[in-house]
Amino acid sequence: MRIATWNVNGLRARFDFFAHWLAAREPDVVCLQELKLEDEQFPHEELSKLGYRAVTHGQKAWNGVAVVSRHAVEPVATGLPGQESVGARLVTARVGKLAVTSVYVPNGKTTAHEDYPGKLAWLDALAAHWREHADPNEPAILAGDFNVCPAPIDSWNE
Repeated sequence: MRIATWNVNGLRARFDFFAHWLAAREPDVVCLQELKLEDEQFPHEELSKLGYRAVTHGQKAWNGVAVVSRHAVEPVATGLPGQESVGARLVTARVGKLAVTSVYVPNGKTTAHEDYPGKLAWLDALAAHWREHADPNEPAILAGDFNVCPAPIDSWNE
């Protein structure tokens, strides 16, 4: 199974490239982050023409995540309990026996920044979600943008 993840930073602006890439690479599952569109705006029809379907958790102008698949995909969960204020940042779907979670982890900035405890709280909620939805006896994928940049190459600022 071929699985990919991409912080698309606005799906509308990059949909043509994404469609071309899907046709060329033929991944089975793609996890997307930063859709920057609401669920109703997601291009389900266009993806269907390419043989794909999706489960989304969108948000206007910010955030938003999706699990896109060439196989049947069923929604399991959207969002994390108690973390709604930080936006649409998690979707879990089932693709056959595979549990797939796409995440866009909040940016905590530096460890001294006031946003950092919120990032840690979100990660704690993610761990609880994972324990609840990922059966240790079944295959599972956790993919996405974790907002971690351990080296300069991990952050493109140009």
